[in-house]
Amino acid sequence: MDKYSICLNTLDKVKKFVNITNKYDIEALLCCGRYAIDCQSIIGIFSMDLRRNLELKINFINPPTDLDRFVDEIKEFIV
Repeated sequence: MDKYSICLNTLDKVKKFVNITNKYDIEALLCCGRYAIDCQSIIGIFSMDLRRNLELKINFINPPTDLDRFVDEIKEFIV
């Protein structure tokens, strides 16, 4: 499992992040405190406190090469 600290503090960032995550065959959670939601759920993300940095936990179903591409695409959100 890979972990990243990310910031999704605007509507545009949330929409872009969800669009990126939906392109990949991953199991990923966004965590904030004791709450964890599916990172491919835009409604779930909006239920979190987006003023804080979130922890992204990723399990890739496909080979690790997809992880490199995924991380490259979300690097603008990584804190």
